[in-house]
Amino acid sequence: MHICLFCEGSYPYIVGGVSGWAHTLISAMPEHTFTIVTLYPYEKTRGEFKYSLPENVKEVREYFLDTLGNDPGQYHRSYRHSAADIAQVEHLLSGEPVDWSRFFDFFQKNKDRNAQDFLKSKVFYDAILAAYNRVCPNAALSDYFWTIRSMLLPLAGILGQTMPEADIYHAVSTGYAGIMAAMAKRQHGKPMVLTEHGIYTRERQQEIIGSKWIISHFKQIWVDYFLSLSQCAYQFADASVTLFKRAQDIQAELGCAPEKQLIIQNGVSVEPIGEGVPKLFDGRFNVGAVVRVVPIKDIITMLQAFRTVLQNEINAKFFIMGPTDEDPEYFKECLAVARTLKIDSAMTFTGRVNVREYLPQIDVMVLSSISEGQPLTILEAMAVGIPVVSTDVGSCHEIVYGLNDRLGEAGIIVPIMDYKALAQAIIDISVNEAARKRMSETGMARVEALYTKARFIEKYKELYLRLSKTE
Repeated sequence: MHICLFCEGSYPYIVGGVSGWAHTLISAMPEHTFTIVTLYPYEKTRGEFKYSLPENVKEVREYFLDTLGNDPGQYHRSYRHSAADIAQVEHLLSGEPVDWSRFFDFFQKNKDRNAQDFLKSKVFYDAILAAYNRVCPNAALSDYFWTIRSMLLPLAGILGQTMPEADIYHAVSTGYAGIMAAMAKRQHGKPMVLTEHGIYTRERQQEIIGSKWIISHFKQIWVDYFLSLSQCAYQFADASVTLFKRAQDIQAELGCAPEKQLIIQNGVSVEPIGEGVPKLFDGRFNVGAVVRVVPIKDIITMLQAFRTVLQNEINAKFFIMGPTDEDPEYFKECLAVARTLKIDSAMTFTGRVNVREYLPQIDVMVLSSISEGQPLTILEAMAVGIPVVSTDVGSCHEIVYGLNDRLGEAGIIVPIMDYKALAQAIIDISVNEAARKRMSETGMARVEALYTKARFIEKYKELYLRLSKTE
C-alpha cells in the first residue's frame, strides 16, 4: 500500500512532537511505502531535514509559504468559470459554507493560470468586492483587499498543484495540510484519513487573537478562514482521528460528523532503560523537561518555577532538553531570565541530546506548555516510571490522572502560566518518596494498558486496511 502523508510546519524539519509521531508511524510500517507532502514557512530550509528518512519513504514534495504562489502573473487573464464558482470564493471570504468540490474543480480546470493570475483577475476582484460589502463595509477597502490577498496567496498556490497518486491520503492536521489531502482525494478518488494532534482551528484562533500584525476588525475574518479550511478537511476525511475525548468533542463542535470520528492514542516504547545507572548529581533532585525552546512551551514560567523550588531549599538540578535553535531570540530571552533569576548555575539547556540517556537520571518530568495535543514527552517519562508535573493542556489531565481506569495519579496537573503551582507540585513530589513511588508505578501501568507503540501502530494498520477495502 502507498500512503501519502501531508505535514504542515513539522516533519521532517522539526524534531519531536508531531514530527516524532510521523517518523515513528512510517518507520514501523516497512511493508508500506510513503510519499511525504510537506508545507513549511521558509524556502531557505529546503532539504534541511532533521530526520534520516526511512527507506520506505519514496518521495518528499516540499512547499514553502514564503514562495508558494509567487510566480509572476498577469492582470485580467480570463478564467473558465460559472457564477457558482465565484460564489464559492465569496462564501470563503464571508465565513459561509463552501462547496469545496466545486472550489477544487474551478482551480483544476484553470491549471494554466497560476496563483498570481488569480489574485490579479476580475474574478478575484469581484468576489472580494461582494464579500467586502457584506462583511465589513465600514473598513477601508484597500486594507481589506490586501488582507484578503495575503490570506489567500498560499491557498491559491496550493490549489493549482497536482497531488501525488496514492492508495491512502493522510493529513496530520487540518489547515493547509488538510486542504492538500482533500484536494488529493478529489483528484484521485482515494480514501482520506485526518489525524489532529491538537485542534488546528483553536490554535490558529489563539494566535490570531494575540497577534499585533492583523488589524483588529479583520481578526474574525482570519478565524473564519481557518475554520473553513478545517471544515473542508472534516468533510473530505473518511476517518477523523483524535488522541483524546475532549479533542473529539471539539472536532464535533467545529463540524466533523460523529460517524467519522475515532480515537487512537499516541504510543511509546515501554522498554526499560538505564537500570542501575548512577545519578549525575548524587543527592540532588533532578528535574527534567523535554521541550523545544519556543514560546508555546512557556519556558519562562518553567524558569520562574525553578527559582521558587530552589528558594524552598530543595537541592535540585534542572535539565531542559531539546532544540534551542528554532527561535533564537526566545532562547536568548530564556538565558537572560535564568541569569536574572540567578538559577543559571543550577540548570542546563542541553540542546539536542539522546533523551533516553538522560531519563534514568530524572526524578520528575515537567511540561509547562500553553497548548499541546498528547505530548509524547509525558508518555515517555511515565513509561519508564518518572512522575510528571504538567499544565492542564490537551490530553495531559487524562494521561496523568486517567479516564476511569482506577489506576490513580501518575503526577500532578497545574493551571497554565502558574509558576507557583508548578513549583509547589515539584516540591511536593520531591519531599514525598512514597508518592513518587506510587506515581511511578501508576505511570508505567497506564502506558502499558493504553499508550504502547505496538497498540498505536496496530490501530493505524487496521484503519488503513479498512479504508483501502471501501474504495
